[in-house]
Amino acid sequence: VRTESDITYIIAGGGEIRTTLDLSFEQTLQNLVSIFDSEEFSHLGSGDFDYVDLRYGNKVFVRENTLDIASSTATTTESQ
Repeated sequence: VRTESDITYIIAGGGEIRTTLDLSFEQTLQNLVSIFDSEEFSHLGSGDFDYVDLRYGNKVFVRENTLDIASSTATTTESQ
């Protein structure tokens, strides 16, 4: 649910940073840096996530992009 105090930053490489006017830009940036510095999310870069939602205090929601990887099965037969 979005409110009037919500802010969404669109990242050039893909993804959104969702925050609120209740947090200063410095607080938002510090929270974002701590997320990307954490072991759990250190693999994320621009374009690797749909959004990072910082609007809910000490709860952070991250929706990572998932790649649909096509798989195939190959079989071989021996010629006689």
